[in-house]
Amino acid sequence: MSNKENKKKSKSEESMDDSQLTIEDVNKIEDAEDKIEEVEVVEENSDADYIHDESIVSDDEFKKQLKEEKYKEKLKNKELYKQYKKDKKERKKANKDELKKITDKQARREFKIDKREEELNIRSDLGIKTKGERFSVFIKRTVLKGTLQTFLLILILIATYITINLTTQNAELPKIDVTAHKINTISKESKEYVANIEDDVKLYAYGFSEDYYVCDLLKQYDKASDHVTYEYLDGNSSPEIISKYNLLSASQTQVIIIESGTASKIIYSSDLTSYDSLTGDEIDLSENAITNGIYTCLSKNQPKIYYLTGHSNEKATFEELYAGANATLTNNGFNIDELNILKAGSIPDDCDLIIIPSPGSDLLDKEAELIKAYIQKGGNLLIMTDYSDSKPISSFKNFKSIMAIYDSSIDNNGIIIEQEANKQIMNSTYFVVPTINSESEITKNLYDSYSNMNSNSFVAFYLPGKVILPSDESQEKNKLEVVTFASSSDNSMFIKDEKQTNGSYPIAAMITKTIKEGENESDAIKSKLVLIADSSFCSEKSMKIQNTDYPLSYIGKNVDLYTNSIAGLTDKEDFIKLRKPIYTATFTPTNGQDLVVRIIISVVPILIIAVGIIVKTVRKRRN
Repeated sequence: MSNKENKKKSKSEESMDDSQLTIEDVNKIEDAEDKIEEVEVVEENSDADYIHDESIVSDDEFKKQLKEEKYKEKLKNKELYKQYKKDKKERKKANKDELKKITDKQARREFKIDKREEELNIRSDLGIKTKGERFSVFIKRTVLKGTLQTFLLILILIATYITINLTTQNAELPKIDVTAHKINTISKESKEYVANIEDDVKLYAYGFSEDYYVCDLLKQYDKASDHVTYEYLDGNSSPEIISKYNLLSASQTQVIIIESGTASKIIYSSDLTSYDSLTGDEIDLSENAITNGIYTCLSKNQPKIYYLTGHSNEKATFEELYAGANATLTNNGFNIDELNILKAGSIPDDCDLIIIPSPGSDLLDKEAELIKAYIQKGGNLLIMTDYSDSKPISSFKNFKSIMAIYDSSIDNNGIIIEQEANKQIMNSTYFVVPTINSESEITKNLYDSYSNMNSNSFVAFYLPGKVILPSDESQEKNKLEVVTFASSSDNSMFIKDEKQTNGSYPIAAMITKTIKEGENESDAIKSKLVLIADSSFCSEKSMKIQNTDYPLSYIGKNVDLYTNSIAGLTDKEDFIKLRKPIYTATFTPTNGQDLVVRIIISVVPILIIAVGIIVKTVRKRRN
């Protein structure tokens, strides 16, 4: 039943004589009149709302009428908008033609402003809304119909934000390590090592915050092996562990404890980092310290290394000159100490290796005798030299006699110059990127990385000399075994006394001498000598590369070659691996780099804002 019919019926009922109506009839008529008054259709344009009582909306005929009226209004508005667009196009064309006739700049600007105002007035008269106005109406109709709905929507958004925030805080979400050398992620080598251990290992962290990166590393060890478990300790957990290691009264309250059976190792927070006194850089040792700690608890083989003092041509001490390299050694299960043979009076029985870095003076006869006796017992040596035009190692009688046992020597009175571009660094002929021997125990892991040829997969020597090796005949006669693990390219040249010779030259090699043969290979007494014709390659000596000073130990896999050489000399091949770079270098920009950064930070945003203002102004004038 339509509204008009309802109204007519109500009027006819009103005209009836009151005497013919009962009280019930009067009440029904009044109720019907109240409902009719509640229905009001407000429709001045297409944005009008239809208000009605729910009890009347249920009438099918009334619903149909409302739909028809809305549909007709939409059609009407659609046709109106089409006509407006058509007229606007014609007006725009006419305005363009008229604008061409105006030559005065100010007049052209005023003409554009007038026409734009005229266009806005036309839109307003026709009731045509802009996109922004139509979007606002849509939001009001669909989302913000009432104050209560708006308030509820805001509450829902706030509750959703809080829920997501709490969920992500408590959830163990995977973390992404974006550091250059993946310092916050344990390396492939550490994962493979702990995955293959067979004894149970317990890791404890005490004093650190639970979200500290060290605790994240320990969790990764836990996930990498079924035999490794991790537990975070606080004042209320595992009181027996806290009491056993006296943690409550310890001077250093941040520690990592590693246990395996009866063996244990405590790593203090001060052991997780080191400081390079020459460069000022921090050295991160966390992963190396943890992996080495596990290795120490499970292994009885911890080689003792001594470095010879009193003969180096360097002003810096061995500890200062090889700080980074020796930190890597220490954190891979090696014990390092200094040795002054004259003061000690002998070579210690626990000595597995003597390192002789960059000799600048000869050994005394007593020292040479003791070292030769050490060799006859199966002792091992590592000799590294730098270029010297006045005191080459070949001029030192006692050093020469020691190397003669292996029928080998180093010519550090000349230098190798590399001529192949892909064997240089920054096109410098003084840097030699050697060819690596893939068959050597010392370098086979380095060679695997060479096949990837990423930015750090290389070794570089600086002004190296050449190693002189025994002939095939001498090797057979003197029971020598020679393995060259680094050599220059065929296009390199050796320059000495203003003379040059072309060819490939050994830079690093291991010579093994059989002192005494046994019934079995394990019964034989053998001595190993590693000769490296460059002692700076793994040191903290700095070289300027692209206006930045870099210690040579930072370059490529230099420290790995040094560490692997020592591992090969001390029969610790089971732990010859590539170690993750542990340096956290501080970037010091040049004046030019600093200027570029400042321009990017300050000038570029201002230019973007200015361009935006100009574009907006130009568009406004065109309209």
